[in-house]
Amino acid sequence: VSTIITTAPSDQKYLKNIYTKFPNITYKIIYNYPRNVFVNKKTNYLKSRFNISSKKTLLLYQGVLQDGRGIKQLFKIIKNLKNSVGVIIGDGEKRADYERLVQRAQLNNQIYFISRVPYMELLEITSSADIGIALIKPVGLSNKFALPNKLFEYAAVGLPCLVSNLPNMKRFVDKYSLGKAVNPYRLSDQIQAIGQLKLYDKTLFFPNNSKIKNLFWKSQSESFYNLFFEHDK
Repeated sequence: VSTIITTAPSDQKYLKNIYTKFPNITYKIIYNYPRNVFVNKKTNYLKSRFNISSKKTLLLYQGVLQDGRGIKQLFKIIKNLKNSVGVIIGDGEKRADYERLVQRAQLNNQIYFISRVPYMELLEITSSADIGIALIKPVGLSNKFALPNKLFEYAAVGLPCLVSNLPNMKRFVDKYSLGKAVNPYRLSDQIQAIGQLKLYDKTLFFPNNSKIKNLFWKSQSESFYNLFFEHDK
């Protein structure tokens, strides 16, 4: 191995500590940003598809459906927050379990599921939500250091984000004013943060926020492609 690519500084630091016996390995951080082909395509897809009132706040989770990703926490938020609905886009090992939980909690008219869709169609659907959710719990190193691409996808279509206050996500949320980073276990903090996000000035978000323009693949592509030629020089 000549080069190890990571998607966050914390991952790079962790691997460097493991591979100290291999000083010739170089490390490169390439962030998993979306392509800017997705921007400026705001739609009303989700509320129209599920006949949701425009007065309700639509909270979106998109991605794999498995434990520790904050999906159960989204259910708790919807159950305790008036005039809100949740949409989950994706598939995974826990989908059937989550659907049963929704039925038992009598949230069928407040939580909706959509199977995974082709990526080139995803962000137009994403743009029709009100708030993007990524309440990942710090269970294991992978989750503790999480920097999910959904965070950047939400930002790309102008959604304020509610995320866990884990190091990597909090750093981006604070630096680029992407929303709120909260304790992933504390329901009261999450509900309070959603109330604040609903009042956010939309000019803080893309395309008006010039800082967010850095969160697209164009800013990473040259560095990525150069990796394939550096060792031939």
